[in-house]
Amino acid sequence: PINIASNANEAHSEIVAISIEVNNSDLNILNCYVPFSSSCQPRFSPNLGPIISSVSLDEDCLVLGDFNAHHAAWSSSLLDACGDALAPVFANSPLIVLNEDTPTRPPSAAAQPSSSPDISLSSPHLALVSSWETVTALSSDHLPILIKLPSDSPPDPTPCRTYTNFRHADGDRLKDFTKRAFAEAMPPSTAPEGAATFQRILLEGSMLF
Repeated sequence: PINIASNANEAHSEIVAISIEVNNSDLNILNCYVPFSSSCQPRFSPNLGPIISSVSLDEDCLVLGDFNAHHAAWSSSLLDACGDALAPVFANSPLIVLNEDTPTRPPSAAAQPSSSPDISLSSPHLALVSSWETVTALSSDHLPILIKLPSDSPPDPTPCRTYTNFRHADGDRLKDFTKRAFAEAMPPSTAPEGAATFQRILLEGSMLF
């Protein structure tokens, strides 16, 4: 198992680990956060080597997180000291970097370059069968990362449900009622008020016809 206790003396990094069952085998997921260097003690360098090196080749493992580290090894256009410290740790570990040539953090201004402070690593077995991509779905300055893993168990099919309406609406009378009701209704002053009036008239008509 991953030895999280080896990081107990780390002053700044935050690490959470869980184990879930996927395809009848355990998948260890490690989430890491390393703050900006400006938020840490002078000359701070993340000491993640003991944790990374504790990963066994016999285990399925994902190591993910915002490391605030930049290096060409994970396709970051920026370089910094934290990236220089972590790159050899990852290179000498049994893990594979999943990041592709896509930034995980778009620039906040036109003059700023994009970067990849978010790093995804996996055991070699998963790296061969998984896919990695970023998606633009949130207003965060970090892009969501989607990692897809194969599954031996297909999803449960959605049950087919059939509904029978024994009380068919009188379409002509309902149409006449709603036209008259809309014509007689006071013009709404706001969109929510108009929506409420629309729903009320349809509900009244459906109950009558």
